[in-house]
Amino acid sequence: MEVEPPLLKQSDILIGVMGMTGVGKTSFIRQTTDLNMEIGHGLASCTKEIQLATITIGNSVVRFIDTPGFDDTDTKDSDILKTIWEYISNGGLRLSGLLYLHRITDDRVGGMALKNLSMFQKLPSDDGEARVKELTETGKFWGGMIACGAAHQRYDITMEDAHRIVQLVLENEPCKLQIQEEHDKGKKLAETSAGQ
Repeated sequence: MEVEPPLLKQSDILIGVMGMTGVGKTSFIRQTTDLNMEIGHGLASCTKEIQLATITIGNSVVRFIDTPGFDDTDTKDSDILKTIWEYISNGGLRLSGLLYLHRITDDRVGGMALKNLSMFQKLPSDDGEARVKELTETGKFWGGMIACGAAHQRYDITMEDAHRIVQLVLENEPCKLQIQEEHDKGKKLAETSAGQ
């Protein structure tokens, strides 16, 4: 089922929220917006379709695009990428930011998470600190994205932290994602960098 992007004003600020299944994407949006969104607590994935949450911060209308998680229980990663791609490309949406959520408590970056990071990059305690350093300074993980202008922010699951992170994104100029530019050049999803 294809979800149609809403009619948006050019001044609306769009923020995509991505990550592996169960990492807390919907929880982050719920914490930020105080909206009552369905959050999965069981073993199966909860978010199956794109969800949109809208709030006003200052004079800005901010819309969070809650995406299905990768490594889903029932849906292939290629189908999830297609859902996100169609939503953003068909609406010609320009994002002010993409938030990629990653649990710092995970002591390994498995093959699926590494594949997810690679795809995402092409879209556009002491142990915890050491893990952050390894993730941010290693080209294998987040180093490439950080070299291109991405930033790491710690999120301690508080409304204040969520709002602090969103405030940083509000300063960004909306732009097209690489996958959208490749789509505009006539590439099919499987031919885009992220699709490959």
